[in-house]
Amino acid sequence: MVLVAASPGLVLLWAPPNSRQLSWFGRRVLRIQPQKISAGSSPLQSASGVQYLPIEDVLIICLVDGSFHVVYSVSIDPSWMPVLALAHLSSPAVSQSARVAFCRTQRGKVRYTDVSTIRGMVPYDGNATFIWVNEYVKILPIYFGQMRSKNYRLCQPTDLNYRYNTERHTMLMTAQLWKFDKGAFLRDLEVILTITTGRTSELRLISPLVLNHG
Repeated sequence: MVLVAASPGLVLLWAPPNSRQLSWFGRRVLRIQPQKISAGSSPLQSASGVQYLPIEDVLIICLVDGSFHVVYSVSIDPSWMPVLALAHLSSPAVSQSARVAFCRTQRGKVRYTDVSTIRGMVPYDGNATFIWVNEYVKILPIYFGQMRSKNYRLCQPTDLNYRYNTERHTMLMTAQLWKFDKGAFLRDLEVILTITTGRTSELRLISPLVLNHG
């Protein structure tokens, strides 16, 4: 068991002594590294979701600014240092995948100055697919007779201008953030089938795996 807490700019980890599953104990403090995915990115943002992946032994931390941060070797020696076998699971790559997923939901081109936030990130299948709520502000067009003002789809906080014609939008998102490992799929399926032992009420646990990779 590892206790995880997040504060502005820091991830705090604590492990009890004499744990058979861990190679370390005590307190670890990791400084969050910035991921510049938009003008609103900041490592001082609060956390909006935390998920541990036991097969990869990594901790996925999502901040409100939409960035993802990966802590490697949680049970051995937690750090930001990437593991060679998990090169596809780097913090910049996962953050960019989430940003691309958001951009695909917008009609126009999304620029670096366009900001969206992530609320309540949770796992979907226990592997590469996650669910979260994207929150963004859209500036509406203004009509003057037959003329229409330029329609800015997303709010740009760096503009610093007050606009009364804005709407706050939320969107439920589901996206695969890195290439799925088929071996992990089979291992997860084996674990679920072992736990359920044929109980129909527990077979619902297979649904995320089948829907996402079937």
